[in-house]
Amino acid sequence: TNLYRQQILDGLDQLFPALASPGCSRSTQALLFTPPLIGVIGPMSTIGVSAVSPLLSTYEVPHISYWASSSLFDSTVDFPYLFRAVPSDRFQVAAMADLIEAYGWTYISLAAAQDDAYSGQ
Repeated sequence: TNLYRQQILDGLDQLFPALASPGCSRSTQALLFTPPLIGVIGPMSTIGVSAVSPLLSTYEVPHISYWASSSLFDSTVDFPYLFRAVPSDRFQVAAMADLIEAYGWTYISLAAAQDDAYSGQ
C-alpha cells in the first residue's frame, strides 16, 4: 500500500506542477487529495477495477464492484478494500463443471465475444 501511495503522489507531481513546488510537502499533497468519501460503487469491469483499486486503497476507501469477477481480485492482501457483488471466476467455473458432471453431459458448446476482457484483445 505504501508503494502505491508513493507512486500516486509521484504521479500527482506531473499532473499538478504546483504541488511539486518546494513549498508543498508530501503530507500537504496527501491532505489535498484525501477524498471525502465513505465508499465507491464501481467500476464495473475488471480493467477498471485494476486501474482504480490501487488509488482507492491508498486512501483506504472501500469500493464495490458489481461485475468484476476475475480471480485476480481474490487476494485480500493485494485488494484489501475491494468487495465484489459477484463470485470469482474460479467459483463460477467450478459450478459449471459440477453441472456438467451432475447431468452427465459429454458434449458442451461455448460462445465468447472477442472484445471482452477475457479474449486477450
